[in-house]
This record gives sequence, structure tokens and C-alpha cells, in this order.
Amino acid sequence: MSYEFDSGEGEEKTIWIQQFEESLRQGSSFYIDLNAFEKMLEYYQGRGKFQLALKVCEMAQEQMPFDVEVLVAKASLLNQLNRQEEALELLDGKILCMHPNDSNALLEKASALIEIGKTEEALNILPKALDGADDRSEVHYRVGIAYLQVEKTELAIRELKKSLQHNPVNDIALMELSICLEETDRDGEGLEFYKRYVDEKPYSANIWYNMGFAYNKLEQHEKAIQAYEYAYLIDEQFSSALFNKGKTHLELEQMQEAIDCFRGVLKIEGPCPDSYTQIGAAYSQVKGHEKQALHFYQTALQENPKHSEAWFGMGCHYLRENKTEKAIKLIQKAIELKKDDANYWKGLGQAYYLSAKFQKSIEAYEEAVVLEPREQSTWLEWSHVYFEQKKFNSAIDIMQEALDEFPMSARCLFKLAAYMLLSEKTDEGLSLFRQAIHLDFELHHEVLVHYPSLQANEGVQALIEEFK
Repeated sequence: MSYEFDSGEGEEKTIWIQQFEESLRQGSSFYIDLNAFEKMLEYYQGRGKFQLALKVCEMAQEQMPFDVEVLVAKASLLNQLNRQEEALELLDGKILCMHPNDSNALLEKASALIEIGKTEEALNILPKALDGADDRSEVHYRVGIAYLQVEKTELAIRELKKSLQHNPVNDIALMELSICLEETDRDGEGLEFYKRYVDEKPYSANIWYNMGFAYNKLEQHEKAIQAYEYAYLIDEQFSSALFNKGKTHLELEQMQEAIDCFRGVLKIEGPCPDSYTQIGAAYSQVKGHEKQALHFYQTALQENPKHSEAWFGMGCHYLRENKTEKAIKLIQKAIELKKDDANYWKGLGQAYYLSAKFQKSIEAYEEAVVLEPREQSTWLEWSHVYFEQKKFNSAIDIMQEALDEFPMSARCLFKLAAYMLLSEKTDEGLSLFRQAIHLDFELHHEVLVHYPSLQANEGVQALIEEFK
């Protein structure tokens, strides 16, 4: 006997589902036609009940042993359950023998091969899946993921873009593309890509969200806030957009706006240590609100005592109050919980420096640079510790290494120029000062504030007059 799905089905099981599961318990037969099969599969997969979905496939296969839709669905579930060898046996031994060019079967075979490390073989199969594919976006997405597996990022980016050309609201492809562009420092390219697609799909919250992320990376924070705002207006449950908007307000020192965003996240998600920590961070930077800051950090730790960001936030709070010993202990606790966070090590370096523990400060900064060499400010602060100790050659060595990472950084060039000039390496110093002032004339004012003795240097003054 077969039963129809109730078109208004909600969360509760229908009588039809109850009868099916009863037949499993009793080991009795149960008739499933193709229409019922599709609906049952959707029901169980949508609830993450993959074992029951597989049972549906097995029962349907007994009744429709040569139906390609049933067989491919079973192969897909075997893949989801990490039973790739069984999936490949079904695909090669039966499905592809009957239907060698079936796009969905080829996709499932490629997925299985990727999972067992045979990515190159998968890449040979995937282009064939494009012929006759109902969902070309999905095929290009799978090809992109395969290229990522073998670290061919440029080819992965190409395929992910093709995926989005066929389906601009393929959220998974959009996320992977965003990660690839970020990792290859191509945020500007990503931004232009998102702008094109937001014209086609202006109500895609995810595209606006990714635009906001790209704007942040390019330090265009006001535009980032606007993009996150659009994402949230489209989807008022999009807590990540509201959270990132709050963090951007923090970056711009717009504390009340930041707090409002994080409180909004709490309304959507309920108690959340991340949001409590960020509210603490905002209050920590508003004079007279120190108690509120500590309250929210402590609330975050009540929710999750292992929330490293809250420990670090409290440490930074005490560091701003010049309570360095307390700050060091709290930051060390954060590092115990998350040893590979470069920002924590950088914070520890700052705390040790302010407590005059210079060797420990140097070691902490070095660890931070090893973990994240692309954070320019860490190099600058690390070199400054040596400079303050009159270890000019070490300070110079660090900034020369920094320039390997940031060859066009006016800030790094000015810093190295200052070290050279103040250690009486005049020719090298003036040459570097010339390069720096050519890149960013206005920044020289800040340099002279930090190193006022350079104002008396005739060569420096001549360069300033030359570039006015």
C-alpha cells in the first residue's frame, strides 16, 4: 500500500512516514512509487537522517532495480555517509554500465574519487558530466573544488566563476570563491565580480554580504557597512551580516552603533559568547564604561569558559588600564586555549613591552610573525622593541625582512629609513626616505612626530621640499 504526502506537511511526521518506519521495524514490505520515493528522500535528507534515506533507496531499488534516479540517489547517499568504495562499486558496476554518459552519475563518481584522494582521475571525468547536465552550475562547482584539492587555485577560481555565471545565487560556490580570492589577495577582483552579480540578483543577501567582506579587506569600511546593511535588510535573520557590520563599526570607533549591532545578533541567536565579547570590546574603549566591559567579557566566559577571545579581550582591557601583569596572565590564558592565533601573540608582545620585559616581548612578536607574516603592524612593533633597546642592526634586519613581505609599503620604508638615519647610515637612509615620500608624502608628518630628531637632518628637509 502507498500513501501520498500531505502538501501542507510541517515538522511532524505524516501517517505515510510513520507507516514506512513501522514497516522497517517489522521487516515487512512497503510499496514505493517514484513520486513517493522523491518526497521521502527529500523529507529525510532535509532532516539529516541519511541512514533512513538510504533505507528508502534500498527499498526502492528492490522494486525498481534499473531506475537510474533511484540508483544515483543511493550512490549520492553512500558518498554522504563516507562509503565511497560502495558508491564506486554501484556506479561502475551498474549505473554507468547502463548509462555511461549520465551527468549525475558521473558527478557522484567524481565526488567519490576526490574523497579517496584520486583527484586527477576525478578531473578527467568531470568535463564529461557537463554534456547533458541539468545543473551546469553544480558541475563547474565540483570541478572547482577538485582543483582546490590539488592546490590549483587559479583553475578553481575560473570554475567557481563559471558556476556562478550559471547560477548567481549558488551560495556554496560564492563562499568558496570568496575564500579563494581572499587567500590570493584579490579582493578588488572579487568586489568587481560581486558588483556584476548584484545587478542581476539585487536581493541576494549572500552577495551583499560577500561585497561587505571584500570592502573591509580593501579598508573601504563605510561601503562595507552599507553592504552588510543591505544583506541584513534582505534577510533579517542574517546574523553574520549584522555581526560583521558591528565589527566594522568597531574598526571605525563607532561604539554605540557596534553595540546596537551585537545586541541585534543576540536577539536573533540568543546567548552567544562572540557577541558578548564584542560588546565588551566596544565598552572597553568608551571612557567610564569599564564595568560594563568586564561584565560582558565575564558573561561570555559564563557561556563558554574556553572562549579564548573573551580572555584576550579582558587582557587588552587591563592593558589599556596599564595593569600589565594582570593583562599578561589573561592573554597567556587565551594562548593556552588557542596557540596558533597571531593576534594573541602580538598582544602578549605589547604587554611584555609595556612591562619592560623586552626579551619576552621580542619572542612573542617573533611567534606572531611566524604565524601571520602578512600583518604589517606586527613587524613594525617588533622592530621598535629592538630600536628602543638601541639594537639598531636588529631593528634594521627586521624591517628589511618586512620589506620582502611589503615591498611597496611607504610605512615600512619610512620606518627603515628612520632607523638607518638614526644609526648614522645616512646614504641608505636618505635613499629609503626618498622612496617612501614618493609613495606617500603625507605620511612623513607622522614619521617626524615619532622621530623628531630627523627634523634637523638637512637631507630629510631637502627631500620634503623637493616633494612638496
